[in-house]
Amino acid sequence: MATQPVTRTVGRWTFVADIPFTGSGEDIGFDSDAVIEMEHAMAHWLIANGAVSKETFRFLRFTAKLKSKELAELLGTSPETITRWEKGQHPLPPAEWHIVASLALDRLRGSAETIERLRAARAQSGTDEPLETELDVGLTHRKAS
Repeated sequence: MATQPVTRTVGRWTFVADIPFTGSGEDIGFDSDAVIEMEHAMAHWLIANGAVSKETFRFLRFTAKLKSKELAELLGTSPETITRWEKGQHPLPPAEWHIVASLALDRLRGSAETIERLRAARAQSGTDEPLETELDVGLTHRKAS
């Protein structure tokens, strides 16, 4: 199958991959699985290299498949704040970028660990009531010799 270089830019980082295609001239169709694989590889690279920027924040939010309203709820902020971070109207806190990076990595791995932890934390915020839960962790105690 023929390939053609596809270039994608996220902020100041540009990625190029040879993507299989069908057709010719104006009627070219790219292999959608290969395009998705390229975007996943881009997300992994951006995260691994700590490429913190407003553009990568937005790209990783899309990779995590989160709308700005849902992300805002998870982070305890407003959708307008998310938009301001993505447009560079307010400084992007690095901690929030790393949370979105974790959400994106989880999505790529088929995990929901980070989003579940964030939802649990949000559910507990605003309450000072003592909480009690039982843990079954299979621990045993041995007397030291």
